[in-house]
Amino acid sequence: MPFWFKVKKLMFLLTGVSCLLFILFLTLAIIYYPGGTRFNKFFIGYNFLETFPSDLGRSIAINDQVNTISRLFFQIGITLMSVFQIYYYILFPFLLKKKRPSLILAIVGSLAGFVSSILYIGIAFNPIDVHAKLHNRLIYSSAPLVFVATIFLIAAIFTHKEFPRFFGYLYISLASAFFLFAIATLVGSLQEDNYINWVIRILGHNILIYLEGAIFAALGFGVYRYLQRKELSATELPVTQITMT
Repeated sequence: MPFWFKVKKLMFLLTGVSCLLFILFLTLAIIYYPGGTRFNKFFIGYNFLETFPSDLGRSIAINDQVNTISRLFFQIGITLMSVFQIYYYILFPFLLKKKRPSLILAIVGSLAGFVSSILYIGIAFNPIDVHAKLHNRLIYSSAPLVFVATIFLIAAIFTHKEFPRFFGYLYISLASAFFLFAIATLVGSLQEDNYINWVIRILGHNILIYLEGAIFAALGFGVYRYLQRKELSATELPVTQITMT
C-alpha cells in the first residue's frame, strides 16, 4: 500500500485515541473542579445536574476558587479531540471518492464538521466567566454545524453502496442525540425558568459531550479497522497465484 494510505490509516487511529483521551481529560477536569453550581455556590465538586461542562473551563470556579487544574484538563481534552477531528473531516471524503454523489455529500458534511471543530477549540480557550458572550456564540454556532455535518455524512454513507453501513448508524445515533438535546434546550428555555428546566438542559449538555466523544472514538477506530482490512485484502495473493507459486 502507498505511503499516503498508511498516513490516512494512522490519522484515523489517532482520532479514536484522541477522543478516548478527551473522555479521560474531561473526567479529570470534573474530578478537580473546585465546586459551585448555579443553585448552590458552596457545593463542593462537580454536579452533573447543576454544573455545565463549560464551567470546567472557567478561570475562577463558581465558588470563587482558582480553577487552574480543571481548566487545563478541559482545554487539553477539547484541543486534542478537535485537532484530530479536523484531520478526520479532511480525510473522510477520500474514503468515498469512487462515487461522485457520495463524495459531494461527504465534502459538504466534512466542511461543516471542520468549522465546528475549530469553534470547539475557541470554546475551550474563551472561558465563560471571562468571555461569556463569545463563549455562548461559539457553542450555539458549533452545535448546529455538527448536526449539519452528521446529516450530510449519513447521506454520503448510505448513497455509497460499498461503504459499511455501521458508520452510518453511528452518525444516526449522534444526530439523534443532538436533535433531542436541541429539543430539550428549546423547551427548557421557553418554559418557566425553574429548577427542573435547568436540570434538563444541564444534564443534556453533560450526556451529549461524553456521547460525542465516545461516538467519534468509535468512528476513528472503526475507519482504522476498515482501512486495515482493505490493506490486508490487497496484500493477499489470489488462490490461483498461490498454487502456481
